[in-house]
Parts: sequence; structure tokens; C-alpha cells
Amino acid sequence: MSVYFKRGKGWRVDFTLGKKRHTKAWFTTKREAQRTEAAMREELTAGRKKTVQTVTGFLELLNNRLDFMKNYDYASSTYDNFRYSAKRWLDRFGDVPVSAINFEAVEAYLVDRKNSVSPTAANVDLSQLKALFCWAREPQRRLVTDNPVEFMKPFPRTGKSVGKKVPTPVDLDALGAVARPDDRDYLVCARETMARSIEINRLEWDDVDFKAGTITLWTRKRKSRELTPRTLPLTEKLREVLTRRFARRNPERPEVFHHTYRDRKAGEMVTGPYKKRRKLMPSLCERAGLDGFRLHDLRRSGASLLDEEGVEEAAIQRVLGHKSRESTRRYLKRLRALERGAMKVFEQASRDFERKSHIEPSHNDQGRTDCT
Repeated sequence: MSVYFKRGKGWRVDFTLGKKRHTKAWFTTKREAQRTEAAMREELTAGRKKTVQTVTGFLELLNNRLDFMKNYDYASSTYDNFRYSAKRWLDRFGDVPVSAINFEAVEAYLVDRKNSVSPTAANVDLSQLKALFCWAREPQRRLVTDNPVEFMKPFPRTGKSVGKKVPTPVDLDALGAVARPDDRDYLVCARETMARSIEINRLEWDDVDFKAGTITLWTRKRKSRELTPRTLPLTEKLREVLTRRFARRNPERPEVFHHTYRDRKAGEMVTGPYKKRRKLMPSLCERAGLDGFRLHDLRRSGASLLDEEGVEEAAIQRVLGHKSRESTRRYLKRLRALERGAMKVFEQASRDFERKSHIEPSHNDQGRTDCT
């Protein structure tokens, strides 16, 4: 109830508006409390209406969005991609009032982008613009009143569709054979956990529990942008690598993987965790004579093996760290067994594949089959 009576004190106003609680006490009569509540609601509603469209310039809106992404620790690649797109939008539209960014203007820009670059490039811009205006229209922000791209459809793909590559265990062995020791350990960690590269980059020794035989990975791929953990069992191979690295670790560094690089702002060499590893896979693939793979393809490789072994979809979802089942279904086609069992199946299937790839049967004169 928004108005109620308390013995010995009187009538009180207590209601919620816009997820915020408002109270006022004490009143002699119920009618007086009701009039006060009506006045409070009218004043608060009028104040909310005045906050709509507080951003007038397109440049200001883009800067606010970039500040938000930085404050909430969005991935650096996501931040950089949006910043590059924002520069293109400003070149096209200029610092005009937000109300001037209407459906027709955006559609004309996207059509030009499609014709000059590709439908995929235009769809990426469309996705970023939708995220921008949806964020700006959120009730707690109310920076704009309209979303000009809310009902805009992406362009259909043209030409032959090229599927994503899934490296086999043999491919991954070839990459490890040409990698430096530190990079080889990084690949093993990615392969055995099916983690995202950013999760491996922020991995610290406190996240590795050798006694319990577990490793904890942290991700921000949630709407709240809060770091969310998931704990997986250590495979035999990963335990071996991490045990060796722990014995040789720098006690002053908490990160499992770190490097020394030149900081452009500081103008000197510094040591810290990896932020991006864009050059790692292209250089390894070139040296190994393989088609280009991404670090993320190691997740697909592990998920593919689990799927082939009939592991339950719910277990694979937990291993991959997906919040929704739909995300997992993009990787998989069927269901089967449980989280720890899933990691054991993955480990065994991977080891079996390696052994089979190095042992080929041959027939001797007596018809027996030997392994060479």
C-alpha cells in the first residue's frame, strides 16, 4: 500500500517510482496523506520528463557511450571497434543534433557502406548503432527519445558462405611444434580449458587450485559487466604445464601469462598481462604451413570433440561458459554426460587422437598386423 496507518504515529506515504522508494510521514488524516502522495508523484513524473533528451549532439552521445564502455571494462577490442566506427559516423553525419540521425539518414549510410565495402561491414555498423541507441534509451539513462534503427533489418549475405574453421588435434600439435615454449603453454591452456583468450589473459595463480585440481576462469560476457567465474577440473596435460610454470614463476607477478613490452604512454619497457594476442595465431599458422586459425577456434575444436563423444549439451554449456543454451547450440548439434565427465571425455578423446595419428598399422608376411 502506498498510504498506511501506524498506531501512535499517524498516516505515512510509501511508494516506489522508477525503481526508487519515496516516503513521507506523519500525517493526521488519510486524506492529507493521499493528497501529499499525489503531489509527490506529479512532481517526480514531471522531473523524469524533463530529463528526456538530455544529450543534444551526436558527438556527445558517442563520447558518453565510449566513457561507459571504458568505465565498465568492456573488452579493448570491442571498445576500439566501436571507436573506429564512431569516427566513420562523425565523418558522415557530423556533430548534428541526435534528432537528425533518423531512419533515412542511417539507411543511406549503410547502403553506401554495403556497396563500397561489403554487406557484412554494413551489418556490423548496424549492430553497433542498435546497441548505441538501445543503451541511450534505457530508463535510467533516457538520453534519447527515439531509436532510428530499432526496426532496421540487416543486409542478406551474398556470395558463397564460408564456414568457420575447426582445427583438428593434429593441426594443434603442428602449431605447438613451431611455437616458442611460452606460446606453447598458452596454446595448451586454451586447448584444455576451451577458454576465451581474454579469460586466459586475466588468469592468475590464485585461480589455480592444484590441491583441488581445478582452474577458475573469469568472464565479463554478461549484461551486468561483472566478472563471473566458472570452475573447471584440470586435465592431466594442463596440470603438467601449470605445475612447471608455477615452479618457475616470478613471485612478484600474479599472472599465469605475462610479457614485457614498450608502453607508448610511459615511453618505457613494462611487464604486465597480455591484452591482445592477434599476431600469435597468424604467425604460428604460417610457420606450420596451415590455413589461418584464430585462438577462438580452439574453443570450437574442443566443443566439436565433446559433441562427437556424445557429451550432454548442458555440460558443454557450463564448460564453455555460455549463459544461454542458444549460444551453446551454435557450437553443437546433439546432447549427452556431466561437467567433470565432459572434461575427462575431452582429454581422453584428444589423447587418443594424438596416439592414432602417430601409429599406422602395417601387415607382415604372415598376415599379422604390426604397428610401426
